[in-house]
Amino acid sequence: MNPKDATHLVEGLYASWYNRVVRYVIRVTGKPGEAEDIVQEAFMELYRQLREGRQIHNPQGWVVRVVQRMIIRRRHQWNQEQRQEPLEVAGAQIQTSRQEALQGWECEQTRKLLGILTPREEEVLLLRLDSLKYREIAEALEISSNSVSTLLARALKKLKEAVQRKPLPGIMRHHVED
Repeated sequence: MNPKDATHLVEGLYASWYNRVVRYVIRVTGKPGEAEDIVQEAFMELYRQLREGRQIHNPQGWVVRVVQRMIIRRRHQWNQEQRQEPLEVAGAQIQTSRQEALQGWECEQTRKLLGILTPREEEVLLLRLDSLKYREIAEALEISSNSVSTLLARALKKLKEAVQRKPLPGIMRHHVED
């Protein structure tokens, strides 16, 4: 692909797809700054690959897969960094605002709930939460629209059963009385 065509393709995809992919990465990682870095790197890699002449038939799906690999690598890196940091300095007081504490709690509870899903169910659910249509999700993940529907139905059923059966610590159930 010539540089002009590669630029045009990447710019168009970036304009229409960037925000959705960033929201997806934020939901998966809980790290907005890192999400932007990961997505920008993925688009740069797409551009490099196209400039080098690689044939990419589904650029959206390619970007999603590259982003997923980057998330895995970054998680590994974050885990390594956490192991190296001292857990707590004696006598140090950590002060966080109530809002920060609640956001951390909500993020942790969401991760626990998503943890009951298979990786593919989680992917499909997160992409759907970003308002992608079934067809768009199917194209991005290179699966059929029927598979998207099935995976979403399974994910929602698992989440509903988990909350009704045995709520996770800190997640409140709302009872509706007849």
